[in-house]
Amino acid sequence: MNIRLRWVLLVLLLIVLVPLTGCGSSKVDTEVDTEREAIIAFTGEALQIEAQRAELMEYFVDVDTRYGRLVQNFVMAEAFSGGVLPPYELSGFNTLHPLVMALDSPQPMQIIKESLIYIYKTEWEEFEKGKTKWRESLKGKEEDYLWEFGVYPDVTMDNLDYLKQEAAKPYSPDSGEGLLEHSYFQHKVDNEWYKLQSFRRDVYTQWAQILKDNGIDPAKEGLTDLAPR
Repeated sequence: MNIRLRWVLLVLLLIVLVPLTGCGSSKVDTEVDTEREAIIAFTGEALQIEAQRAELMEYFVDVDTRYGRLVQNFVMAEAFSGGVLPPYELSGFNTLHPLVMALDSPQPMQIIKESLIYIYKTEWEEFEKGKTKWRESLKGKEEDYLWEFGVYPDVTMDNLDYLKQEAAKPYSPDSGEGLLEHSYFQHKVDNEWYKLQSFRRDVYTQWAQILKDNGIDPAKEGLTDLAPR
């Protein structure tokens, strides 16, 4: 084989191999971009469900503010699972829990999905247990059935530390705070609902870290609930 022919074959080999090498790199980049988009999509859909849940809880808080805790309990007995009819049109856990379970989660988000499923399932279970106990307590004294529902809509990820601090304060008749009100702070933190919101806060912290590890800026993607505060 003469030298010229060898050079021709070498050039042809390079022409074939170089594009193949580039295609391999491009495929990896495409897979990374696809997973990144899937993470963003999952996060957006999950946060929408969380926003619907938050609206339902805010509605219950508003009922408490306007009409008192007893009326709030009667409203929650029906609306927690079934939702609120127009003009509010708020989804209840009959809708929200299945939506969480149906989320399409990429591998990095699987732990977040599983955690959210656990939270929604346990919140619903706490509601059902509390509703049964509350209905039984309706036969007793008023002080009994004001508390015994197991759902505290005003306990959120953002006020856990404040509630814990208030509950830890010793009661003082000179504080201007009634004994009943002081006891309610203790009820708010000494229950499964408070623990679930604390777990939800931990999940959000882990969630934000996963986004960061995948080069996703929540603020730029409109995922403001997971952006640094």
